Amino acid sequence: MNHVVNKHNCMTGKCGNGPIEEDRDKQWLKRGGPAVKELGKVIFDKRLLRSMKYYVTAQ
Repeated sequence: MNHVVNKHNCMTGKCGNGPIEEDRDKQWLKRGGPAVKELGKVIFDKRLLRSMKYYVTAQ
């Protein structure tokens, strides 16, 4: 969730993504905004998380 709001530091230090484009055409989502809240509902949905192994292994 941090990456969509342009936060690239975590408890273990800087993320391993490499340099971020400063002149990108798309805006970052606003931390705590409605889009981030809705994205969180999808990403952290318990049913989706339990079934993720089927998507990852293409079963």
